[in-house]
Amino acid sequence: MVDDLADQIHRDRNESTGREPDAQNVTTCRIEGKDSGWPTAGRRSLTDLRDQAGVGEPSGDSGDGRQAQSGQPGDLHARKRPVNSECVQDQRFVDLPDQPFATRPYGHMQLRSSFPTRQGVDKRLSRGITFVNMKSKPPEISRRTALTGLASTAAMAGLSSAARAAEPDEGSGASAAPDGSTPPSALDRRTDDITIENLGPAVLDFHVMSGTLVGETFYIGSRNLSPTRVAAFHVPTRTVTTTYMLGNGNFVQALAAHGTDVLYAGVTHAADTVNLYRIELTTGEVTGIASVPGLYIRDLSVAPDGVVYIVGRPRPHADGPPLYSYDPATGELTKLGIPAPDADQGSAVAATDTTVYFGCGSMLTAGTPTRVFAIDRGTGETTDITPPEIADDLQVATSGLELFDDILVLGTHAREAEGLPGHVAILDLPDGEWRVVPDYEGLVLRAFARRDNEVIVSSEYGRLDVIDLDTLAVRQLDTSNDQVGKAWGFGLLGDLLLGEMGSNVWTYDLKTGDGEVYDLAEVGAEGGPMLGMSIAVDTSRPEHEKIYVAATGWVARHDRSTGAVTKYHVPGEPKDMVVVGDTLYMGVYNNQGIWEYRPGQGPRQVAQLPEGQNRPQAIRWDDVNELVVVGVKSDPGGGSICFYDPDTQSVTAHVNPLGDRQPLRTVATGDGITYIGGSRGEVAAWDPVAGRESWRMTLPWRETSAGKIPKVTSLVVFGWKLFGTTERHFFVVDLRNRRGPELLYQTNLSAFTGSRTAEQPQLLIDRGIIYTVSARSVVRINPHDHSLELLIDDLGAEWYGRPRAAFGDDHGIFTLSGRDLVRIRDWAPRITRSNRNGT
Repeated sequence: MVDDLADQIHRDRNESTGREPDAQNVTTCRIEGKDSGWPTAGRRSLTDLRDQAGVGEPSGDSGDGRQAQSGQPGDLHARKRPVNSECVQDQRFVDLPDQPFATRPYGHMQLRSSFPTRQGVDKRLSRGITFVNMKSKPPEISRRTALTGLASTAAMAGLSSAARAAEPDEGSGASAAPDGSTPPSALDRRTDDITIENLGPAVLDFHVMSGTLVGETFYIGSRNLSPTRVAAFHVPTRTVTTTYMLGNGNFVQALAAHGTDVLYAGVTHAADTVNLYRIELTTGEVTGIASVPGLYIRDLSVAPDGVVYIVGRPRPHADGPPLYSYDPATGELTKLGIPAPDADQGSAVAATDTTVYFGCGSMLTAGTPTRVFAIDRGTGETTDITPPEIADDLQVATSGLELFDDILVLGTHAREAEGLPGHVAILDLPDGEWRVVPDYEGLVLRAFARRDNEVIVSSEYGRLDVIDLDTLAVRQLDTSNDQVGKAWGFGLLGDLLLGEMGSNVWTYDLKTGDGEVYDLAEVGAEGGPMLGMSIAVDTSRPEHEKIYVAATGWVARHDRSTGAVTKYHVPGEPKDMVVVGDTLYMGVYNNQGIWEYRPGQGPRQVAQLPEGQNRPQAIRWDDVNELVVVGVKSDPGGGSICFYDPDTQSVTAHVNPLGDRQPLRTVATGDGITYIGGSRGEVAAWDPVAGRESWRMTLPWRETSAGKIPKVTSLVVFGWKLFGTTERHFFVVDLRNRRGPELLYQTNLSAFTGSRTAEQPQLLIDRGIIYTVSARSVVRINPHDHSLELLIDDLGAEWYGRPRAAFGDDHGIFTLSGRDLVRIRDWAPRITRSNRNGT
């Protein structure tokens, strides 16, 4: 067996040709932990390993027709590898604990073979690789024709739907088909070569994204449910009396009422179809009334005469965020203009008889920061009325403009990366004068209610504050429940304040200080399968394999041995997860850092990331250095690579390793080195022990004929190769070259994975075979000759963000089909020296 393993893989590293990171782009920060330095016991840099290695070079025929170099074996260095490696780096057939590794110098490079050796025996290093000339024709593509039959297994009729293209950070945007039909849902089938087992809905819930009070009912918009919907929470009875089904989109992010009879709802992720709805509250009739072109609707406002004003995020960006109006009397939709062409989205709107107030900013790009405009409804004249004190804030918060009689209240989004807080400003409508609340700090200030001469404010921190309108003095309300205070929108019924966040609606009595929280599903809201966000598998006890699937606000644990599903609340969005032993680690957006879950304990935050490093993209386990590695995107630009030590509970973060305009998209680990991929086609190797970059390369192709720069979506190390994907391509990097990494091979994957941004193929390794899993397909790749074989081409997975997959016990791939969790078993043999062509 050892001979066979030795024929599989080896690797060397060129550590000496690395370059130091640009000092102006890379900073190192130590996040608060148990100690102030790196623990060094049992951890060695590549230089340490090379210095301890023997001298000489391998000899003999490599076994594949090429000559290897001759010499004596180096010293043997035992390094214990954890049995439970992270699935993306899973090389099970070489993962034998307590076996030494052979380390040999190769010129001035370290040649490290990742196979067990027999002490005192001069082993031959078999390369086991067929080199492919970049100019030669692509390998032959085979398709499996035996996969037939499609069974719909959706948990709720009409809830599964086709994935819609969207920017990855906005989610895949799954929504109902424009023609109203229900696309095929999850797969469940068996052939001689492939088994697909449906395990049911991945995560069931009713998650919220907006709220507004009409009469005695608090209306709450859904998030990541299909069809989109609005729940009617009747305040006197504390029950949901009706759930209104809308249709398209992902988020019901905008709600606005006209009187007590009509409610308008705007949705995101439906830029090319109906995205504005009207609900007749007296009859319950729901009507799609308009398709606002190219817009994810963020906010709505209804003027006193019934005209609806609409703002949002343009898709694509085009000329900036527009302002639209919809006249219900005529059914006419009108584009009124683009007040700030360089902003990335219109985030808030408020309308009076005479004026429309338009708030915008650039939370997701480096464009125009916070701006507020007043547009004359009669003449169309546009005036910038931004208070200078808030002009550098990131943007007007979503739904962060609210009219109360003779004042307009404005809240902003903090520029957290620079440590600058958000603000609250109050515009006196009769005299046009702004007053900015002094010495008031918040992260995202967006929910407001007025009570007498006070304004109540919600902060992203979950804090409820009261601002005195005469003095602008601020006092904080005492809330006993940490769920009370967080809100997308407020309602005020007498002395009872209402808000919504996560899967809950809450009430707070302003007189008594009593707060109550109600789970929407438990009080009657009609939930459903949510868009998945990430996935991981615990194989520490194979007989009790557990699959974790994350969605917004929740992680569901599926126990395969019992079929039980248990949900755990996590504040925010677990963008990616990894299991180490029996511990689940999560990278959580927005600004939630690293969380862990251990069996028998609830999820808890174990580490915070640097300010502004708010959006984790990938999380991996480095089994050599025993570190959790997190690649992070910062929404304003740039990103970081963060190393969390579970022993010391400390984080070392390197900010902007690829520059302040290139977010990290993915990470991979192998033999103690971390590899990172960015949004502008750069791939780099990072030594976490030395704390510096070893090398960097730029992918030379463009994704489209229009010259789109490739975004690296996935990386994985196998032997001496680094495999990677972009949105449309698969590539292989040779890590042996002493002059630096060399692009060995690349091919277009669009025929397999789809050409839409939402597909974003992800790489995994099992039994010496590379797999790509996208929202549409599963492809098997021979790691030696790079030939591709399409195994499944109709997954129809509905992810919020990138498609994810993870290997479990017995070589099962867990991923989504529709919104259901599925297990895919490829019965192909392992690729060995004797069948390395995959036959």
